[in-house]
Amino acid sequence: MKVFVQREVVRSGEVSTATAVLEGKQLRLTKGEAERLLEREFGLKQGGHSLCFPSLEEVPDNLPLVKFVSNRCTLMLQPRTSTAVCSSSSVATRCRENNCSSSSASVPTRGTAEESGEEVEMNVADMHLEESDVEDMLSEVEEMGRQGRNGDAIRLLYSIAATQWNVRVVEVLCGLLTLAGRFQDICDLLEGKKGLPKTLLTKQIRALLRTDKVDEASTLMADTQTDDADMMALAGEIQLERGDIETSRQSAIAAIQRSGRHCDAEIVLARAMLKEGKASEACDLLLRTVVANNDRKDAKRCLAEAVSSAGTLDPLLSALREARENAPAVAYLATVLKDHGAVMWSSQMYEIAVGAAPARPIYALNLIHTVEIEDNGKRTLTAIETVLRSHFNSASVGGCTVRSILEVLYRRGDQGLTSTCEEGFPMSIWVPGHGAHVVHCSKEKAAAEKKKDAAMRSRLSALNEPLRYNEDELDLLAILFTVVKVVFLEGDLFSLFSLVELIEPARRGLPLHTTTIKNEHAYYCCIAQLLESLPPRNLSLKGKTLMYFVGDSHCLAPAWRSIKVGEQPCLCFPRLATGVKIFHMSEHVRFYPKVNLENVIKNCPNGANLIVMFGEIDCREGLLRAVQVGKYSDISEAIDYLIHVYERFLLAVATKHKFNIFIHPILPVLDVTRSMVIQVEKRMRLHFSRHHAFKYLNFFDDLLDESGRLKPEFELDGTHIHPKYMLLVERELNRVGVAI
Repeated sequence: MKVFVQREVVRSGEVSTATAVLEGKQLRLTKGEAERLLEREFGLKQGGHSLCFPSLEEVPDNLPLVKFVSNRCTLMLQPRTSTAVCSSSSVATRCRENNCSSSSASVPTRGTAEESGEEVEMNVADMHLEESDVEDMLSEVEEMGRQGRNGDAIRLLYSIAATQWNVRVVEVLCGLLTLAGRFQDICDLLEGKKGLPKTLLTKQIRALLRTDKVDEASTLMADTQTDDADMMALAGEIQLERGDIETSRQSAIAAIQRSGRHCDAEIVLARAMLKEGKASEACDLLLRTVVANNDRKDAKRCLAEAVSSAGTLDPLLSALREARENAPAVAYLATVLKDHGAVMWSSQMYEIAVGAAPARPIYALNLIHTVEIEDNGKRTLTAIETVLRSHFNSASVGGCTVRSILEVLYRRGDQGLTSTCEEGFPMSIWVPGHGAHVVHCSKEKAAAEKKKDAAMRSRLSALNEPLRYNEDELDLLAILFTVVKVVFLEGDLFSLFSLVELIEPARRGLPLHTTTIKNEHAYYCCIAQLLESLPPRNLSLKGKTLMYFVGDSHCLAPAWRSIKVGEQPCLCFPRLATGVKIFHMSEHVRFYPKVNLENVIKNCPNGANLIVMFGEIDCREGLLRAVQVGKYSDISEAIDYLIHVYERFLLAVATKHKFNIFIHPILPVLDVTRSMVIQVEKRMRLHFSRHHAFKYLNFFDDLLDESGRLKPEFELDGTHIHPKYMLLVERELNRVGVAI
């Protein structure tokens, strides 16, 4: 199977066209479509190339039209100036039915071609997909959507749109591009098109607004009748963007009166109210809008903006009325506020939910996690102690009592970092399949090490006991796991051993990785394993330079380790930003992980040395998914955007806080995502290695063996890396130089 793509540039009228011969279909494209097909669909930058695939199965997914047409015909094509060589007549018959314009075309019957075995030449003329082909393709697009493959659907629809203008096809394509947030692509697709139906015109105007082309949107709207609710709401949005608040209000109200309820109009009206300083009225309206339109993120985002603008929860609580005593309703709104960046107000809402249902630890757990986002370990511990003492003082889970945990927290006081190697300082030994064993004397240590050796030799798996906890008990256990995480991040290792000793029996051998608290459990297990390589040591800051490791959970491995840069001892200080992807660093994002990251950075001293370690989550669950849902045309484009966002964000914080920033390579720990990590890291290394503002720690290749797998000495829990790799970090810091 061969596909021949020929590019032509016609100077008159500055029109660029492309001819793509796909199994007998010749596609004539406009200027923008030509570039899109050549680069996005075929990956060809120059004309006169052909792509060859031995079989249909080997045609890549980013050539949807090739795949589609090949399913329906068997014509083989070879580039031969303006002719093509046929081995079957299935498409040739369609040529005849569609009145191909070449008078010299020789159209064989199937019998003639196959019986003679001769190659038959035919001129490939302008052709269009039949309506039945379009129907089949739209059905295929619908199936792709059900499978979550909007990216494939977009590529297929672009291929159809490249052959002919079909309103139904373009409507579906614009709908998918809207879902993917690709508003500029909608602008390009519809640019210069006249007589668009209302559905497409609405999408075009909205895309212009989303790409800050307010004047162009206003011009289009001026030529459009606005006598239905959709267009009235859109007119109101344009007027609001142009600063005409009163007219915008009137348009939104007219749209609502016309249709009864109209989500877009209600959002416009609420935004107008906010500009007029009417936060209470806006909150009341948006609360009803969000409840009625749970799938509308823009309505939720506007509600979060309204609460933040008001500077108080009073308008929202007033709108809730008697529902403020309904813990699930309050917690739902707290989640809405958190997801859209209003974290401080979210934590206050969770406090109300805890008060409304004090016996349910799920609300306390969410409150604690929200306080964590504000990145104040001491405040988080205070919140934990308050919640546990007030509502769960007599509770227990798996034999671990809350009172015993509170006693450890009470004894630690406000000591922060472990300051001395106290006599009797315990140790922890992690036994595969059996978890952490805290030991206090040489006899206990010897017994635990013997058990570990036996487990390693026999390759014991986990005990796999049946889960014996209900939802409330699981949530309470998650709070206890979070205590361990926060105390670890505070550097209080002495208290940490006591906490692990109390909590470990309650979780050992249970399949908690399959439950709703799997994330809290993963943090606990990672820290418990790291304790084994953290022998008693002096964590005093005196005479040491702090190296701040800012990252997701991978920043735990370097935590509290000592390294030397030159002759200067340095202490590795963890600054955890849970769940942060590089994509979250985009300017327009207000998702709570970004707020967490901003708070983490804000709490690092100006002029500090920051080692940033992000990107692993993007490789694990961000990049491929973004391409699948159609946000980017392919992985290469997604990686380009990833690097652009990372660079822009780091430049901004480095300039603002005078940080010395070192970029840590993405850790290739997971087998299933290592190929993606290698691809992204290679591009990052190329981009950042000679960057004027950052220093790249170039030790990625040293983590892998000759087969491309993580070296055994760097394995920890299958998800995180062993602290032994810090020797590589130390080496690279000495190579690139650190301002001490």
